[in-house]
Amino acid sequence: MNRFTVVLPLCLATMNVMAQPSQIEDLAYANVSFNDPAVDAGINIYPSVTTDNLFIEVSDKFVGDKVTVSVFNGVGEIVAETVLGLGLNRIEVAQLPKGTYVAVVRENDVYASKSNFEVR
Repeated sequence: MNRFTVVLPLCLATMNVMAQPSQIEDLAYANVSFNDPAVDAGINIYPSVTTDNLFIEVSDKFVGDKVTVSVFNGVGEIVAETVLGLGLNRIEVAQLPKGTYVAVVRENDVYASKSNFEVR
């Protein structure tokens, strides 16, 4: 018997037990605030395209917190990491190979914000 013949009905039955159609619609329109520009996270990362520096503004909202940034390359390796201060922080990225990266900011080791950027 084909594995999909057994697994698919089981998955569908599990989904049906877990959520009714009206609940699924509610989930589709749930308010998710990750990287939502309308939500004031207190962190601003720019520019999205650069050749030398990435700037990260950290608001006074984070006074007393440890705020760090990790820069990941396209295969998920950390290529840069540093502790940020309040106000404007400059991260030199000129030494990185051209490509797309992700800057992930954490507050006390908890995800706070992220942004994609490109080094040209």
